[in-house]
Amino acid sequence: MSLIVGAYPAQPEQLQQHFHQELGSISSIRGLELPYGPYGGSPWPAGAPEGWSAVVTAIPGTMKRLSEAPTFGLASRDGDGRRAALQFVSGLRDYVFRLADEGHSVEAIELHSAPPLYSSALCFEESLKEILDWEWGGTRLLVEHCDAPRRGSKPEKGFLTFDAEVNVVASLQDQGWGQVGIVVNWARSVIESGDTGTAVEHLAQAREAGVLAGVMFSGCSPESTEFGYAWIDAHLPAVEVDGAPQSSLLNRAEVQRCLAAAGPVAIIGFKIGLPQQGLSAKERAGRLQQMCELIERPS
Repeated sequence: MSLIVGAYPAQPEQLQQHFHQELGSISSIRGLELPYGPYGGSPWPAGAPEGWSAVVTAIPGTMKRLSEAPTFGLASRDGDGRRAALQFVSGLRDYVFRLADEGHSVEAIELHSAPPLYSSALCFEESLKEILDWEWGGTRLLVEHCDAPRRGSKPEKGFLTFDAEVNVVASLQDQGWGQVGIVVNWARSVIESGDTGTAVEHLAQAREAGVLAGVMFSGCSPESTEFGYAWIDAHLPAVEVDGAPQSSLLNRAEVQRCLAAAGPVAIIGFKIGLPQQGLSAKERAGRLQQMCELIERPS
């Protein structure tokens, strides 16, 4: 099993090149999840192996743009907000081709059904149709589910429901857009309901609908921790990782359940954060290696 690793929340402010060199010695990693910001993406990380591939996530830029304009998003009912999001993805596409020109293979991009409150599945589908009609050079377009609104609780993201996203992607596939799929992020599904079973349910539902393309493991906690308030989407490590909060709900058993529910998929990986202080680059890489081992050998 080879993994895509979102290492950017765990990288140190200094010695980033050393950190990525240490990651390069972990044989199970095949590539990195790279963040795309509100107005551009970062260069290929110094020290990361040249032969690694990439998956580019739009979530950092999406959330920043939402903080500036609450109607921004591919699913927006507001015309200006949707056009701004399409322009944003056009810039992401330029970033993908820039990475490709530098010799880095981009397997997929992860897009999101923002905004909260002002969204519709129909608008999201129309946006994705337009984006899918662009040239992507073999890069797949994936919808990464974020938590939807739930009664009696303030959502972290509050985007479209999983049912709506699955139906949109299935409709696009039926129309011949085979390069689109769904990625389930473990924490974001669990944050939605407060129940670890939701991640398994989402994986099974997407698999049954024929749209599941990947699963990314990232933890969460029902209690406040050094990562922040309860149910924060802050990429907590699995509880077995050194230094992880003992209230982290992600663990070996949940990984095993989810891998069984997902079956064979193109993208399996994880994203975890680590405290900025008190850990060397080697120690940080060691904790990511523990996550790799947890996913590779879950039982």
